[in-house]
Order: sequence, then C-alpha cells, then structure tokens
Amino acid sequence: MRKRMRTILLCSLLAMAVIGFAAPADVFACSCAAPPSVQSEMNRKTAIFAGKVKDVKQPGKIGFAQSSADPVRVTFEVTTVWKGQVTSTTEVYTAMSSASCGYTGFAVNQSYLVSAYGTSDRLETGMCEMTRPLSAASLELAELGAGQAPDPSKAVAEGSYIVPAVAAVSVLVIAAAAVLFVMSRRRRT
Repeated sequence: MRKRMRTILLCSLLAMAVIGFAAPADVFACSCAAPPSVQSEMNRKTAIFAGKVKDVKQPGKIGFAQSSADPVRVTFEVTTVWKGQVTSTTEVYTAMSSASCGYTGFAVNQSYLVSAYGTSDRLETGMCEMTRPLSAASLELAELGAGQAPDPSKAVAEGSYIVPAVAAVSVLVIAAAAVLFVMSRRRRT
C-alpha cells in the first residue's frame, strides 16, 4: 500500500512540475486558414480599396458588458478603388477584438489596403481578409494594378445627416405645438 501511495505521489509531483515549467503558448479564438489570393478576394469581396484612416470609433459599453464582437467603425479617406461602390469617405466595420476575427491594427492617419464584404452601405472587414497596412501590401498592390480614384460625386459630406434630422425634429415640434394649441382651445369652449 505504501509503495502504491509513493508512486501516485511521485507521478503527481512530476505532472505538476511539467505543467509548471511548460511555457504557455499564445492561443487565438480566431485563426485564418490561409492568406487569401488577390484573385479570390476580387471574386468574393464587395469592395477593395486603399485609404487613410481618419477616425476610429470604438463601441460604447451597454451597461457593464462588452463583447469582443462589438463593431468598431473606421472612417477612411479613400485614395484608390479596385472594386465596389466606394465613395471618397467610406466607413468600414470590424469586430473590436481579434478574438472575434476583428482587424485591430487600424491607426488614425495611417494608410491601408482594405478588402471588405457585406453591402455597399455596411462594409465589414476582419483579420482573415486581405486588409493590411499599405506599406506591407506591395505584392497585392502590384497584382491589383492601377485602380481608379473614388467618384467624388458619390461622396457624402460629413455631418450631412444633420440637416434632415433638424428638419424632422422641427416638424415634430410644430405638430406638437399645433396639437397642444387645438386642445387648449377646446378646453376653453
């Protein structure tokens, strides 16, 4: 019985020593199978363009919880378009964390090659796409060729949503005032 206890104790100590001295390895919840080819990206993606990051807007917390998949909105000043209906100012969304396959390398005033999927009014990208800093995309740029400038007539001016919003609020305020006026007149009579 004692010999068996010693063997169990020795094996347990050996297992703890191995676990304690083993170097931890980095693990990722998202892993990409293989880098996509330029041709497959041209066939599969909604938009491919180059541009400089103007703004990175992190998602707000809802209560105390936040998910690694919450969308980050990245605004680009587009310089070259290879595919898609891309305006001179374009927004692209990505997951907040690489754990959810989000592209976490966007920095303001840095230029990127962006490969995006989704619809033209909600483009998305991630770490498994061809998206990367423009300085690290020389092979892809050579294969893509010259590209074209974004169509400036399609550009939406920053803050252009404010005018319709102010108009809508104004109409609602006037309508509410008219209803209150009519109701007060009826009470008096």
